[in-house]
Amino acid sequence: MPAGLAATVGLIQALEDRGIDAPLWCLTQGAVDVVPGDGLDHPGQALLWGFGRTLALERPDRWGGLVDLPATPDDASTAGLMRLLGDGGTGEQAALRDGAVLGGRLVRADPDQAPRRNWRPSGSVLVTGGLTGLG
Repeated sequence: MPAGLAATVGLIQALEDRGIDAPLWCLTQGAVDVVPGDGLDHPGQALLWGFGRTLALERPDRWGGLVDLPATPDDASTAGLMRLLGDGGTGEQAALRDGAVLGGRLVRADPDQAPRRNWRPSGSVLVTGGLTGLG
């Protein structure tokens, strides 16, 4: 187990042992590729993202979120991090890039809007629907 992940697991266990219920936020730097040309400077830190997502599901009361910092943090990324940590939100998965806080979100489709017929998938696509004809 890499040192950063092992230390995080140890921290979670220590918080549990002492009954401390503060939310845990994990910071990485260059662990996720979020914009074209971003690059993965530290892909080994992506392990923390997998662990964090699991912890968020198993212990939502313990979880704060995941934030990936830019290769060279600046005042704008510091301000973005402070906004994330200070807004009281939980379950965040964000990356700070060029002064912006980027995060994926699922939104409910408008049932009154016609479906897009011109969509052309590229890359990996997840199709769900159980074990019906589509599955």
